[in-house]
Amino acid sequence: MSIRVLSLVALLACAAAAVSGLAIDGRPQVLPAPIRVGVDVSDDAKVREARAVTDFLGTLGSYGAPRAGSVDQSFYIGGVYPGDRQILAKTVQRSSTILTVHKEYINFSSTATIHCIQVVDLLKTGKNAVVTVQSGGIGQRNVSIKFKSRRGGKINYVVIIWGQ
Repeated sequence: MSIRVLSLVALLACAAAAVSGLAIDGRPQVLPAPIRVGVDVSDDAKVREARAVTDFLGTLGSYGAPRAGSVDQSFYIGGVYPGDRQILAKTVQRSSTILTVHKEYINFSSTATIHCIQVVDLLKTGKNAVVTVQSGGIGQRNVSIKFKSRRGGKINYVVIIWGQ
């Protein structure tokens, strides 16, 4: 899969997070209200728009926190807002070595504010590395992410960061 396709999938997943209003742990997340200047939309139009968005998101499958028993360990934190741009797309890979635990780090700093961190699992076996955000993150201008493999396991992720 190319990085462009993965970027598109990440954008759609972050948009789904922003529309659903749920954080990774399933609790409602607080999002700023969209600003509409000089637009008065009827209630019927809002209902039709919400139904269309819900129908579209239903075709995408499940995104967000990995579910129990899931082999896909992809997840996202935050959401994509209008005007956001992709500020980082990086592949993190490390081959397996017998009885060795590998650690990889991404330290990212920018002048842009981070709104969404998308981590895409490329293995899809359920045996990929554990990913933790060490510092920074959503609403910050920097983030430090740690990848720690299982003993004898691989690391194979794509990290995409969105912000403005």
